Amino acid sequence: MTKTAIIYARYSDEKQNEQTIEAQISACQEYAKRQGWTVGNVFSDYSTTGSYFKKRPGIHKFLERAKRGDIHVAICTATDRLSRDGEHSHHILKALTHHGVELHTSQSGKVDTLEFGIRAAIAEDYLKQTAAKTRDGMRYTVGQGRLAGGLSYGYKVKQIHDANGDRIPGYREIVPEQANIIRRIFEDYANGKSPQKIATELNEEGIPGPRGKFWRDTAIRGHIGRGTGILNNELYLGRIVWNRQKFSKDPETETRKARLNDKDQWVHGKIEELEIVPVDLWNRVKERQNAVNATYNESLTNPLNAKQRPKYLLSRRLECAECGGPYAIMAKERYGCTNHKKKLGCQNSRTITRQNLEQRVLKAFPRSMFSITNLNDLTDKVNRQRKASATNQSGERAALEREVLKVEKKIQNTAEAIAIGAGAGLATLTQMLGSLESQKTALEKQLQHLISADTEVELLSEAVVTKVMVAALETMATMDMSKVDPQYRDPFFSLIQKMIQKVIIAPNPIKGVDLMIHGRLATILATLEAWHAEEANLTEKYKQEYLEKCAAGTLKTDEEEAAFIERVNTELESKRRSFERLQVSVVAGAGFEPATFRL
Repeated sequence: MTKTAIIYARYSDEKQNEQTIEAQISACQEYAKRQGWTVGNVFSDYSTTGSYFKKRPGIHKFLERAKRGDIHVAICTATDRLSRDGEHSHHILKALTHHGVELHTSQSGKVDTLEFGIRAAIAEDYLKQTAAKTRDGMRYTVGQGRLAGGLSYGYKVKQIHDANGDRIPGYREIVPEQANIIRRIFEDYANGKSPQKIATELNEEGIPGPRGKFWRDTAIRGHIGRGTGILNNELYLGRIVWNRQKFSKDPETETRKARLNDKDQWVHGKIEELEIVPVDLWNRVKERQNAVNATYNESLTNPLNAKQRPKYLLSRRLECAECGGPYAIMAKERYGCTNHKKKLGCQNSRTITRQNLEQRVLKAFPRSMFSITNLNDLTDKVNRQRKASATNQSGERAALEREVLKVEKKIQNTAEAIAIGAGAGLATLTQMLGSLESQKTALEKQLQHLISADTEVELLSEAVVTKVMVAALETMATMDMSKVDPQYRDPFFSLIQKMIQKVIIAPNPIKGVDLMIHGRLATILATLEAWHAEEANLTEKYKQEYLEKCAAGTLKTDEEEAAFIERVNTELESKRRSFERLQVSVVAGAGFEPATFRL
């Protein structure tokens, strides 16, 4: 039997052209040809690092193709093309093995589990070493009085070469036209104009923004603490501030999160020839920023305002497909692009009523997902998780409390020894007392953190969820969720927003808008679509099997025919139940990859 193979190729450097991918594909095709295999499909990802998984559509299509059952071999040039993350590598190999697909590389042939695990560890370690070497290089660059970051607005790369004719990185020079815009922004803000007003005026005058497109108020305002935005870039003072923040990848969303480093880790430098903004103007801007922040903080009469529950079902979940800006409520409860309304260059003028948008999204939820049986399964699962969490927390807290009592007893004994006089050992006892006090303080902090931490798993009681979901799904054509009793609405909003990461709104070429859902709901819908296709394939398969059995004369009696039909129905029902269990698992957050789905 001739084996059928699928090929996967990836390259991460966006500066490379398509020839790199084509070279990988060609090598894999040549390998398959030598083995006498037929190549079924070719999948690829461009300009995507192997440390990501969710953001690579090619690898997902590759794995989906492997699931069909008619693929025998998966080929890539090297295992690090599949992934440079150990966890993701294990997931990919496990999925291929489960579906009976062998993994081969064009460089070294078939790859077994042990070899793949070793290669995956090496690939992941390579990324870590590269990152560490890059940071060391950047630290050295800053120490030499050069820049180690990207190219800020107002500057261009300065061409300075070494004795070998190679360009020395890190040098910049001022772009006069952009420098004038920067000083204008600082002057306008210091004189009372808002970032939004400044951005609007720059766009009306046709002045390109930092990325060559339109200006946005957020690019001007930035973040004071992180030093981002035009108004907070200390390079305009001729100062270098490096290592202000670090980034880490959220394992769930695979988005980079910025966190400020301690100030003693910041690296400072000075390059006077890059100064664009005079110190007195910089100080005027800082004074106004402080005044604005103080006024804003005083206006917050309720400190919980920033943590209010969303007013509408899809609050803070809507994004414009044209500019990436947020969709928000405009006049008469219609959602529209805020960048278009602010005249920030977005041409997307399409709006949609809140009720129409919410109803379209709600109708996307499969009715079976919130059946009473599934809700019971979900509730039981969450209850078990909460009980386990409470048990673990109780044991850890008790252990810490016992440890604090032991340390307090030691402190008491040591203090008594010091009080009665301990001769030559007094200094040692005093030092021991200080150490015990520090140990006690650390333990008490851990205990207090454990007590104050909200470790309880969010529980949506069966009664509330059932009542809200059944009511919503039965009357969604007319229901206005903003008018539902908050007792039932808030848990409903919470669950729906966990299922939907975001909804991208794009103008339809003819009329209205198109919606693209991202998140767990999209995963369910994509899986449901796949199940419908699989169900059709299985039905056709069983039909052909029935015809073949009839032709071969193996279904001679009514009992044999009835037994065959019962087996077919049992297998189909088993697969349907598997899908229903998958829906419950996704709702409960069991680690399924978020996807996208067009409504």
